[in-house]
Amino acid sequence: MKVVKEWLKGSQTVLSMFLVQVFATGMQILSRVILVEGTFIFALIAYRHVVAARPSKEVEVVDLVLALP
Repeated sequence: MKVVKEWLKGSQTVLSMFLVQVFATGMQILSRVILVEGTFIFALIAYRHVVAARPSKEVEVVDLVLALP
């Protein structure tokens, strides 16, 4: 467990950048699929803003893992 904790602490920046890219790509793919289906573009924009405004729980999970003894 100590090795995993050290690895997470050392590679936190890289993992964060990777997760941002994964989420951004997922949003682009989902947006493309939704627009091809015929959804109104302004509804999609409103949904994206609502999702972006929600507080994230991922930070708390990482903090809990790094706080383990």
